[in-house]
Amino acid sequence: MLLLTGAAGRDERKYGEDADRFDIHRRFDNHVSFGYGIHFCIGAALARMEGRIALEEALKRFPEWKVDHEAAVRLHTSTVRGWIYVPVSV
Repeated sequence: MLLLTGAAGRDERKYGEDADRFDIHRRFDNHVSFGYGIHFCIGAALARMEGRIALEEALKRFPEWKVDHEAAVRLHTSTVRGWIYVPVSV
């Protein structure tokens, strides 16, 4: 058995036809990234704060940037869904 949390937010039965589209405004009532219930990650608040600070600082230092979508390379494994290479120019 293998838990694929990357697929958890892409269930068309719950999120409709655009479930696979990245949407920063999507509402999650039971997000599973940090676990759920008694298995909730004790470091979740720290991880969220670190992520927020990292993004704020990066955007302060580099307010304008471009992604070369044509040269970006996707990564698909049984546990990871994302990018292996994303060229960015600032």
